[in-house]
Amino acid sequence: LGRGALADSNAHLAIEHFEAADHPPDSLNEARHLLANSSNIEFWLGEGWSAAGDAERAKLHWEKAERQRADFQQMQVRALSEMTYWSGMALRRLHRDEEAASLFTHMLTYADALEKEVPKIDYFATSLPAMLLFEENLQKRQRITATFLRALALFGLGRQSEAHTALDEVRRLDRSHPGSSDLLAHNAAGRA
Repeated sequence: LGRGALADSNAHLAIEHFEAADHPPDSLNEARHLLANSSNIEFWLGEGWSAAGDAERAKLHWEKAERQRADFQQMQVRALSEMTYWSGMALRRLHRDEEAASLFTHMLTYADALEKEVPKIDYFATSLPAMLLFEENLQKRQRITATFLRALALFGLGRQSEAHTALDEVRRLDRSHPGSSDLLAHNAAGRA
């Protein structure tokens, strides 16, 4: 909704949507984990404030986005995740292109290493029932994650053709992958 409002040149409505994403309603009875990375929200708040003509507030949000690195996913803190892309994009907005390129290169190396790792079943209490109820191909899931991270890193490095190839692979392996459609829309809009 926020990105749609930005596309319609309604920066203040976009900001409202991005701020709402940062504060889930009490009715959901759910709060974001304290270790969860929100660099995507901070990046988009920066975009909103930039579009509204407030460069200083935009810079503050991009700085918040670029400082976030680790992410809490699948009951563990991960050094890199798809949120790392937004930290890199914030670095670009802050004209720190060398740091952004270094981060995206690190992300690419991480994706390559992740794809070669042997996945393990997470026996944390809340995830074990899902593992027992649903047969899941852990190797395939890890390959999808690694390939998506590779696509993000390649987009960040400006290697569009390779990024699209990696994204096509993600969509071939998982047609309902939540991040792939978002990434395509983001890059099609020329915002990357």
